[in-house]
Amino acid sequence: MNLRSILNITFLILFIAVQNVSAQNCKLLGNDGLKGEELTAVAVNSDRQDEILLGTNKGLYRRDSKSALWKSVNGLSLEAHRVNQVLFGPGKNEIYIAADNGLYFLKLDSGESAKLFTRSNEIERNCSCVYVFDNGYCFVGTHSGLFMQKKKGEWARVASPFNNQNIISLFGAGDTLYAATGSGVYRSQDFGKSWEQDFNIFGSSSESSSSAETEEGSHLAIRHITGIKGNPDTLYIATNKGVFSTQDGGRTWVPLSLAGLDAVTLRFILVDPQTKEIFAASRSGVYRYKDNEWQLFFAAHEPRCLAKKDNSIILVTDRDAFECTIAAAGDKRITSEKEDINDSFKDEPTVQEVQRMAIDYGEVGNEKIKDWRRKAAARAMLPEVSIGVDRNSSDLWHWEGGSTTKTDDDVLRRGRDAIDWGINLKWDLGEVIFNDAQTSIDTRSKLLVELRNDILSEVTRLYFERRRLQIEILSKKEMSEKIELDKKLRISELTALLDRLTGAAFSKDLKSSP
Repeated sequence: MNLRSILNITFLILFIAVQNVSAQNCKLLGNDGLKGEELTAVAVNSDRQDEILLGTNKGLYRRDSKSALWKSVNGLSLEAHRVNQVLFGPGKNEIYIAADNGLYFLKLDSGESAKLFTRSNEIERNCSCVYVFDNGYCFVGTHSGLFMQKKKGEWARVASPFNNQNIISLFGAGDTLYAATGSGVYRSQDFGKSWEQDFNIFGSSSESSSSAETEEGSHLAIRHITGIKGNPDTLYIATNKGVFSTQDGGRTWVPLSLAGLDAVTLRFILVDPQTKEIFAASRSGVYRYKDNEWQLFFAAHEPRCLAKKDNSIILVTDRDAFECTIAAAGDKRITSEKEDINDSFKDEPTVQEVQRMAIDYGEVGNEKIKDWRRKAAARAMLPEVSIGVDRNSSDLWHWEGGSTTKTDDDVLRRGRDAIDWGINLKWDLGEVIFNDAQTSIDTRSKLLVELRNDILSEVTRLYFERRRLQIEILSKKEMSEKIELDKKLRISELTALLDRLTGAAFSKDLKSSP
């Protein structure tokens, strides 16, 4: 591929991206001054909403609200290491930066900076998250355990229950601190002195999370936790199985609907403190939870993290930062458009109908398991049958003297074969109560349920991605002819994928609609 082709492709990608941004009420914040670095974290000052900090794989940047340029934060030596989280502390203009080589402190107004936490062990000094209470208690999560500092004193490891586990995320509200490992969420209400497990991704607190995390990929099961600052009993957890929420401090958990969301690539969640709306970042973009389903808020490739700013969301991908305006709730124009758009799909099959098509085509319904169990129970009622045969033959031909021809009487006088036979029936009454076939059925049932869940998850994801594209086209938002053509092509592709999973029943249902 020559240079001209590369430039043409790059221009096309940028053109589509810019068109998409304008259509979604999003603007590109620009990367002037970033020197092409990879973006990793973002934070917005709650006291001064125009103050935005951006973490990269080589340092920390601050956006100049007047020039819109990103400027490197002077006086802070991160030694060219990756920033994993930026946190505005309880003090005015206090910044805490969790980086791959330690925890840093910075005062924006004076430029004062210091390295608060480090370790000789490379894994222990790799800081993934940080939280600071108003009373000065500071907690830092590393790739090898949780550490705490009491009012700028000595650092101490929080041994139980974390030991050397990788701390994924921290969230605090009031006097409550939540800490997430790859498989569980723990809560402390006494500034780290004691901990209770609130959530386990495997569904059983008896399972050892430390041993479970040694399995490949399982340490990524929980990706992020967040909540509402004024409510310590509310928490949201982003996992590879979806989003879970609690409103009572972890006593009960409610899974949010998976409709429209690719949970496997879920990375980050944000809760709007004013509207309580939930936003989630996955591989294909940012989604908003509304009407018991996830709706595409902004399409982006591999978003990293989110931050709330006034009436907008700051979204960071690996190379760009966007500011997306949140539409006001109760907008009459949006409500009217939504009603008109929904009427356009009243003749199309519902997601439940499409799921049933996929189950029927894949033969993964519960009826198969029930039929197996019925036949296994009936089989136990049938006896073992054995047939025995004993054949004893003798040739008793009788010849009349001088005669060479056998008459009928001669045949009648012939000795016939003697056959003894019998039938044996045997029942094993224990098989009526339980037989070995049940064990095999239980194993197959588990595999069938897992296969059905995988099929339904894929069908649901494809169905709602297709519906989102349809809505984008029908919502009459300004978009170029090229973008509209790309969206229609993607709809055709999704239709073909749904046909593959339903044996073309999806398209047949569409064609039969009036």
